[in-house]
Amino acid sequence: MKEEREIKEAVERFKKIDMKKKGENRAIHEDIEKLVDQVRAVTTTTKEIEAKISGEVWDRQKRWELKRDVLFEATKRVAIIFDRLKNLDNVLQTEIKNPAVKDLQWKQLRIDENNKWFEATAGLEESKLFIGVSCGMDLLNAVAKFAQLTSNIAGKIYKGDGEIFKKSVTQLFDGSDAIRNAIRKELAIDGGAGSGS
Repeated sequence: MKEEREIKEAVERFKKIDMKKKGENRAIHEDIEKLVDQVRAVTTTTKEIEAKISGEVWDRQKRWELKRDVLFEATKRVAIIFDRLKNLDNVLQTEIKNPAVKDLQWKQLRIDENNKWFEATAGLEESKLFIGVSCGMDLLNAVAKFAQLTSNIAGKIYKGDGEIFKKSVTQLFDGSDAIRNAIRKELAIDGGAGSGS
């Protein structure tokens, strides 16, 4: 009987130890499951944040590329406007110095130069629209002021004012410089903020 009791006690101790071990194992298993769930949640959140950041960086890069393209095109169009305005003045200067030059070929040259002027002004107007949606007001105002100045000069050239271009060269260069400075600000060149608003 004593042996039987000792065996029963030994079995009971074993059962208690076994139950304790099973309880510890179950607790560890539950803790591991909780950790796996937490890691899964952190991983999911991390991936969502990475995707959002990647998307924002991509969007910012695409906006910058759009702005850059708009600015470079506007720069070209400002140069073309100046060139076309100078050509209109050259036609007028030739007519003033040689009134007999107005033959059919000359008239066609004048029509061609007028058409080039109108194409250039249409291009600058298009650039103004793109600047308006992708850049700041400083640049838009500088381009608008330059466009108005060149249109006024062209109007006076059409009316036969042979001095207006020479008188306006300083204003034209100042307007061109204002545009260039606003573009540099938009591109954040020379420490500009890059907002231009």
